[in-house]
Formats: sequence, structure tokens, C-alpha cells
Amino acid sequence: MLKRIICIVAICLGVLLILLSAAIAMYNIWDENRARESVENVLELVVQAQQAAKNPNSTNKIPSNGSSADPNDKENPPEIDDPSFSQSEDIVPDYVLDPDKDLPSVKINGYKYVGTIHIPVLELELPVLESWSLKLLKRAPCRYLGTPYQENMIICGHNYSSHFGSLKNLQRGDSVYFTDMDGNDFEYIVELVETIPGTGVEQMQSGDWALTLFTCTLNSKSRVTVRCSAVK
Repeated sequence: MLKRIICIVAICLGVLLILLSAAIAMYNIWDENRARESVENVLELVVQAQQAAKNPNSTNKIPSNGSSADPNDKENPPEIDDPSFSQSEDIVPDYVLDPDKDLPSVKINGYKYVGTIHIPVLELELPVLESWSLKLLKRAPCRYLGTPYQENMIICGHNYSSHFGSLKNLQRGDSVYFTDMDGNDFEYIVELVETIPGTGVEQMQSGDWALTLFTCTLNSKSRVTVRCSAVK
């Protein structure tokens, strides 16, 4: 009798473990799809705002609530935090005259974005949020600290396949591009791909790198870190 009870309990535990594994797998698939849709829905609006900054006379505007991408909607311009946004192009960009300035941002659906990151070899283009938190990382990559003007920017992203999950595949010499919300383009070259401990905050911020990208490994114990130099 005891052996039979133990056998039944073991079977029940096995079934529960299978169901739990299936539930986790389904959640991961849902979370990946949600993350992909999150950046796809915002990217077009961010790019439109960048194009409007480059061409201030253009009628291609985005609504302030980010609810649609109708280029003919002139009554709801994006909410801009930088007064230089959409002004006429200067011979010398503002950030050259004032490298201490912070990144301009545009607010879409209540979240502030400071630009886009483009990694051609990974076929990746993503919006970048102004600041970071665990909650925000589920929406899009986030600025961790720094600016491209000071050549010390660090961008972190979740390891979703549609976000920064493929950073580990980058190699020395690959190109990376960042575009701010004034439409200024910054080009970088990958110099080093390394893995550092998850607790290595000082190590993450060390070194004279113009751009650093990082994401957690699947077990969250380490960080895949990409170091880049600026292309002058």
C-alpha cells in the first residue's frame, strides 16, 4: 500500500512539474511577443520625430500621445523637452558647442525616448528610453548613463531576442549607430565583447569607451558587454 501511495505521489509531482514547465514556456513566448510589439509600435513614432527634427518645415509630425502615426495630424505635436528640437539646422550642432547638454527627449504614450540604436549586422533597430528601471527594460532598451556628446554613453537592454539578446554575436569591427532626438547621427565601431559579473557595476562603467551596450545572460548572473569606440 505504501509503495502504491508513493508511486501515485511521484506521478502527481511529475505531472505538476510538466504543467509548470509548460506554463513557464508559454509565459516566455508571450513575454517575447509583447516585447517585440512594444518596440515595433514605438519605433516608427520615434523615427518620425527624428525626421521632423532634421526637417523642421516638414508636415510629418506625431501625436503627443503616440496613439497613431498620422503624418497629417498637425494639432498634436510631440512633447519635446529640449527647446532646440525642430529648430533650423545650425552649421555647428548644439552638442558640439555645449557637450555638457543632456539628451533631448520625446514623450510617447507617457514614456520619454532619447533616440534609436541601430546595429545593421544584427538587423536590429530599437528606440531607447531616457532612463532605466527593471519595468522600463521590458518596454525597450534604456540609457543607463552618459551621452554621445561626452562619448561616455551606456545603454542597457533586456535579453529578449527582439531587444539585446543577440549582442553576444557582435564581433570586433561591427558598426553601431545611435541617433538622438535632434536627428544627430553617431557612428561607433565594436572594439571588444566581454562578459563581466552581474555585480560588476564599477567594471561596467570603467574604461574610456564612447559607447557601451550590455544585457544580462540567460541565468542573470553575468552581463554580455559590448565596448565601442567613436568614428570621428
